[in-house]
Amino acid sequence: MTDRPIIYSATMIKALLAGRKTQTRRVMKLPTKGQYVRPDIGGWEPTTVGGGSSFAIARDGSRVPVREMVAIWNRTTGKCIAAPHQVGDRLWVRESLRYDWTAKGWLFVADDVSVEAVCGATLETPTPDRWPRGVCPSIHLPRQLSRLTQIVTAVKIEKLQDISEADAVAEGCVEDCADGLPVWYVPGAKMERHRASGGECFEWLWGSINGTGSWDANPWVTATTFRVIKANIDTPEALVA
Repeated sequence: MTDRPIIYSATMIKALLAGRKTQTRRVMKLPTKGQYVRPDIGGWEPTTVGGGSSFAIARDGSRVPVREMVAIWNRTTGKCIAAPHQVGDRLWVRESLRYDWTAKGWLFVADDVSVEAVCGATLETPTPDRWPRGVCPSIHLPRQLSRLTQIVTAVKIEKLQDISEADAVAEGCVEDCADGLPVWYVPGAKMERHRASGGECFEWLWGSINGTGSWDANPWVTATTFRVIKANIDTPEALVA
């Protein structure tokens, strides 16, 4: 079991809090030079490593079992890369904060809830050199101020565009009905129009986060499924038996 930070936008934080989001996709970091980008002579393929009779050698010379992990390997070079998240890992959520000068305290951007009220902790008053415009970006959120923990329950590696309709729902896309036809949208997101399927909805969501052309690039991604615990990772509620 490994503890890792994970960053989300305010819109996705709202989806986590509402229980709409139980899955997230992140681009796999793969080599991009030479024969690694020659699918005609090999290419990448999902696999697993460890498990079964696999073991590592400890410093004292004893054999230590290696858990099975989701991974991807290159059929040309044989290089194997494990997914960054594995079943049983705990992810502590990083989100943005802003300073409320009226109340003189920090609030979570997603829902304006007081950090002190949720975590029982305070941050210093913002200064121009450290906290420009009174904002603490998600990447700087310390572990002790995280209010959401994710316990990883499943992991798979696939091409981005292979997402299923069920997985689009798990990513936070919502189906509704308009004029007797199904429409899809992301609550709280600034979508110019609704989409006709969960896949189309997620395509828009991915592009809004990762930029123009990111969907068409169709990279290998890790699809991480999790259960959400509305508590800091170091509280008893977030402990994994």
